[in-house]
Amino acid sequence: AVCEFPASAVGQSYYVVVDHRATNPLWSATPIAITPSSTYDMANALANAYSDGNPAIQPMDAITSGLYGIWMGELNEDGYLDAVDYSIFEIETNAAQYLNQYLLDGDFNGDTYVDASDFAVFDSNSDYGAYEQRPY
Repeated sequence: AVCEFPASAVGQSYYVVVDHRATNPLWSATPIAITPSSTYDMANALANAYSDGNPAIQPMDAITSGLYGIWMGELNEDGYLDAVDYSIFEIETNAAQYLNQYLLDGDFNGDTYVDASDFAVFDSNSDYGAYEQRPY
């Protein structure tokens, strides 16, 4: 993503937050100094994302060696990817099947449709128990 910040942000340091649909917000590991040409890549190293120190629950998932992604499945925006999100997933599955709605948040595999193929992603990720890890 390319972001533009106001001139007043230059010279300041801020946490960078990626907040994508159906995910927990992902925070940078540390505040980032804003310059006219700042760059920050969370996808290339797990250490670039903020972790609260719980070794059992990582803030990102390894897609392949050296590439990480945000956990998908957090639908009710309570900060936890868990079974509570399932009711929204079920509503969106019905909306896709019976109301011909597309591009809903429950489309975890990117095929524009919410169906049983998305459930596998939801089921696996909700079993993992990912939650928003953020500095306080």
